Amino acid sequence: MTAPYGQPGSGQQGSGQFGARAGQRPSGPAPSPGDRARQEAQLAEARAFAEQVARMSVTVTSPDHAVTVTAGPGGALTELELSSRAIPLGGQALGQAITETLRTAAARFQEQLAAETAGLSRAGAGLADILSGGLPPVPAAEPLPDLGPEAEELAAEELADSEGPEVPAELAELPQRLKAEAERQLAGYARLTEELAVLSTTVTSPDRAVSVTVAQGAVTEISIEDSVLRHGPANVARIVQGTVQQAHVEASLKMASLVQELTGPALNIREMVESAIPEGMLPGESGSGYGGSEGGRR
Repeated sequence: MTAPYGQPGSGQQGSGQFGARAGQRPSGPAPSPGDRARQEAQLAEARAFAEQVARMSVTVTSPDHAVTVTAGPGGALTELELSSRAIPLGGQALGQAITETLRTAAARFQEQLAAETAGLSRAGAGLADILSGGLPPVPAAEPLPDLGPEAEELAAEELADSEGPEVPAELAELPQRLKAEAERQLAGYARLTEELAVLSTTVTSPDRAVSVTVAQGAVTEISIEDSVLRHGPANVARIVQGTVQQAHVEASLKMASLVQELTGPALNIREMVESAIPEGMLPGESGSGYGGSEGGRR
């Protein structure tokens, strides 16, 4: 057991800031070569796995062979093919078929990802969900016991009567400040998950023929006007795919703004998200063809 500050055997002097020189920073043991090697191996494994996830994809074809979709990480639509059988379905039925096929592909991708991560997760269940863009559950916080004012007064009296260096006021208040900050962050995280659960984004193609709604990171509805079907399967697929991808972009930006409110200015989440978006796809950006989205909390 380590001796208290200022007591024999502690290796510290009993004066000053708890025996430590002002401005002196405590130093811990340097990592051993074995520890460094393990850390480097874990980092290499994580990088290799991230690259593997980025290359993963699942392709699904609808039962009537009218729609074929390829989904990547997060269930994102990376390729859409429509056969000649798609056009006779009509716009409404075709939109539903694409939505259902994409949902199936996203679910199969999630199953594949869960199988790949089964032997890797040291942090418990849910790694596949996090890698696909989900948030881990709000951690349960053990509330600190409220001892009441009498206990606080008694502790203050005992501290005043005890021998040894006087505890600085800011240090004495530190536990309560840490508790208040932890409770604030947990409340903010819980509020964030609730807001993300009801957040939806709807984007319409430049010709107003296709609209796509994204909620909780997944496409929930695709509406296609019958008039656009005359352009043929390939052109319809291109318009739908572009609108789906734009909807995901704008949903990601909305989510980033909500997360930014929780993290504060210390970390620019929105800038990080924008840097990962391909050129020309930011809302209102020249060449995107999309002027912005409708959306909000359902």
